[in-house]
Formats: sequence, C-alpha cells, structure tokens
Amino acid sequence: HDKNAGRFTLWGIQLLARSPGFEINDLGRMQTADDINFNGDFILRDTKPHKTFRSYMVQFTSDAGWNFGGIRQYSSIGLNNSVTFSNFTRASFNFRYNFRSLSDGLTRGGPLMGTPRFINVNGSFNSRPNRPVTWSVNARHTDDELGGWSWTFGSTLSVRPGARWQASVDPSYTRSADARQYIATRPGGSAATFGNRYIFGFVDRSQLSARFRLNYAVTPDFTVEGYAEPFAASGKYSKLGELEAAKSRDLVQYGAAGTGTTITRMADSSFRVTDGNGSFTLANLDFNRLSFRSNLVLRWEWQPGSTAFLIWQNNRQRATPFGRSVNGGDLLDAIGAKGDNFLAMKVSYWIGVK
Repeated sequence: HDKNAGRFTLWGIQLLARSPGFEINDLGRMQTADDINFNGDFILRDTKPHKTFRSYMVQFTSDAGWNFGGIRQYSSIGLNNSVTFSNFTRASFNFRYNFRSLSDGLTRGGPLMGTPRFINVNGSFNSRPNRPVTWSVNARHTDDELGGWSWTFGSTLSVRPGARWQASVDPSYTRSADARQYIATRPGGSAATFGNRYIFGFVDRSQLSARFRLNYAVTPDFTVEGYAEPFAASGKYSKLGELEAAKSRDLVQYGAAGTGTTITRMADSSFRVTDGNGSFTLANLDFNRLSFRSNLVLRWEWQPGSTAFLIWQNNRQRATPFGRSVNGGDLLDAIGAKGDNFLAMKVSYWIGVK
C-alpha cells in the first residue's frame, strides 16, 4: 500500500511472499524462492522551488526478509537524502545499517550461517542535465564487523559537441575485501556442521573499468554507434577456514593455534590442508582477469518501426593467476589481449494492424 501524492509526505509498505515450491519455469528468471519480504518507507519532501533549492527529499526506510521456516535472512534501516539546487545540480547522500541475521544461501545448500552487522554509505553529485557537457561523481563505502569492506569511486562525462554527435566516458574503480567468500564443500567435517566442511576465505579484490561511447547521426534514420570497455579485475585469497558450527558466523581458520590444523602452499600455488589424520587440497583461486569488449553498430530505420542493424563486435580477454591489484596500465594491456571478432546482422519489420 502506498501514498504517492502530496507535497510534503509520502509513505508506503510492501509485502511479498514466494513459497518454497514456487516455480515460474520459462516465464522469466527468479533468483530465489522460499522468501517473505517486507519493506516500508516514509518520505519528507518539498517540491516547491525556493531561493537556494528547487526540491529536497528525506526518506526513512526499513526492510526485512524471512523464509517460510521463520528464519530472518536480512533486516536493515536506512536514510536517503537528496536535494536539487536552484541551478538544477543535484546532490544525494544515503546511509544504511544492516543487522546480524542468518543466511540459508552462503553455504550453498548447507546449514544456516550467520551474517555480520555492516554499514553502507554512498553519495553522488550530478551537474545540470540540460547542458552540452554534463558530468557526475559518486562514491560508496561498506564496512562490516568481520573485517570486510569496500570502496567504490565512479564518474561520468557526457559531451554533445553538435546536434549529430554524442560522446561519453564512465570510469569506475573498486577496492574491496570480503571476509566470508565461499570456496568449496568437503566431507570430513564435525557434527556441528553435519559432517561436511564448508570452506570460506578472505579475498582482497580490485576492479577497474571505463566505458566509452561515441554516436553519430548521419541522418535522423541512420546512425553509427560505437562502444568500448576495457576491464581489469583481481582477487587474492588468504585466511582460509571452515564454518565452526551451524548458525555461527565464525570460522575455524586453518593453521591457527589450537585448531589442530595446518595449511601449506604447494608449488602449483594450491593449498594443502591437514586436520588430524586427514588432508585435502584446495585449488589456487587467485586471479587477474583482463578483458576488452567493443562494438560498432550501423542502425537504419528505413521506415517507422522497421530497422536493420549491422554489428561488428570484438572480444579480447586474458587471465593470469597472480592476484595482484589492478592499475591503469592493465586497461592498456586488456586492449592488446588476444580475442575474437564477430559480424552479425539483424532486421526487424513492423507489421501494422489496422
């Protein structure tokens, strides 16, 4: 139920339920079932222009989710703020606090596992939208009680030098650490985890990308559109361990004092874990991935609703298991990686019905 009209206050509440046996088959894609989701929000705003701003909004949010067994899978509260100034520039700042809960998906079908408290803050600033040159900047930070964190910085720049031209670039950089990244399930665990080992690791990630677009309208019905995106990502794993007990958020870290386990890095960079008389191997998951994707599209709408496309696409990629943090030079290396070229044609015809 929602209240969507009014100058100063809006509010809404929503409830969604998907039973454990719910299946949509070929109608679409569904990530999960067995969910009961609730969210509510209350908004204070003013849409009447003032001397220093045209509008502002303060939104209070709360959401939570359970499965049909009554297990709370997430819950959070948030505060979202935005203001549009008199010159039509816009700023926003958002804060969200997530409470501890239990996840039925972290162990990939195993026992419930505890999730940590964490906060998320993000902010952005956008220039006036109706100008030949527009831009925006944004930043996001998360931090959790287990030592996980992330920083993301991004920006956009769009230029229209003429009526026929449009160009844009969108660079983005992320550096993050996840203290509970699932790795594998192995037999031989304790009774506290029902006889299996649910193995997790601490992964330090970095990601850098930039999207470039350049469009030219030869005529109103015939356009040339170009797109290119170099991309680099890395991940390095450490502090491997297994879930201590069902419903716990703690790990038994391999090789730590008092655990009775040892962990050894082998010559091929895999890990050999010994626990008492048993042992097992975990593959090296460190990675550095580079990719470069580009395409050139000729679009011709020869009559209203009927369009032909001629598409050339180039995909390049390279992977090395180093786990080194990415840098700007990796984007240049991605452009020079080996790849494939594809040429495709698509035609659509509008059949009018009178």
